[in-house]
Amino acid sequence: MARRGRGRGRGRGRGRGRGRGRGGYTRETEQNAPNGTPVVKQELREEFYPYEESPYEEHLRGYPCESSSHVIVEFLRRVIESRMSKEEREFRLKIEWVWKLLWRLHMKIAKVVLLFLEKWSP
Repeated sequence: MARRGRGRGRGRGRGRGRGRGRGGYTRETEQNAPNGTPVVKQELREEFYPYEESPYEEHLRGYPCESSSHVIVEFLRRVIESRMSKEEREFRLKIEWVWKLLWRLHMKIAKVVLLFLEKWSP
């Protein structure tokens, strides 16, 4: 399978109707330079756009990741979120925020406890 990362996705509405294409650049972007190496015209694109066009393309914009499981999980998450109401989404964000806070706090406490144990252990 072609590597998808490195942010060289195709612009919108390019590779449709030619199957999925094969990552990297497409026929239209490639012409031979005098020295025989393929030239890639730079396309304006969003900062990360590593995916070729696919049915899920809308859901995957802006994720610079190559693992397909990550792609699937991300896609499902977006689908679920799109079915949520605004309140639900805000609620989830709050929960995530609190969770992160608790995690950081517990790490700090753990560090202190470890220091304490090191100091006072015989």
